[in-house]
Amino acid sequence: MSNLVELVFENVLDARLNDFIGTLIEGSCVLSTDVSEADRDSLDWDGDVAKILNATPSTSATISLSLDRVDWPQISILRPLLQIIKYDGAYDVALSFIPEDISRKGCIGPIESLRLSAVEFLGLSGGENVYCGYEPAHDEKTRFFTNSSAGPIVDFW
Repeated sequence: MSNLVELVFENVLDARLNDFIGTLIEGSCVLSTDVSEADRDSLDWDGDVAKILNATPSTSATISLSLDRVDWPQISILRPLLQIIKYDGAYDVALSFIPEDISRKGCIGPIESLRLSAVEFLGLSGGENVYCGYEPAHDEKTRFFTNSSAGPIVDFW
């Protein structure tokens, strides 16, 4: 288990991917872009995920966006890394950050604020699940929440 927190949206619908990413990072500045399996190490981010992924010769690839921040209605996160992971015709979207870079807006705790935002964003994505925990968050033992349910790590911040 690492000190990084990871928020993952599983199986985001292809038809909603560009709009979903646009909503997640609205108002953010993309500091750098990296694409695995691409002919070039770095591509300019223009918000068109499909165009960038189509530039890769592989059926699996990852777009990594280093952001200055994400600023959602209930929470702000400084310097997150957003990854769009394509595999077997599916897409996962993961946001990684350190706990010290999260700040809440209002009186709800940070994980509850993050969960409320994530569940709302899950509806926009058309995805199957959203979960958050210490990296690697796919390990259910390290989770703060899965969808609307609390995970085994609930005493946080």
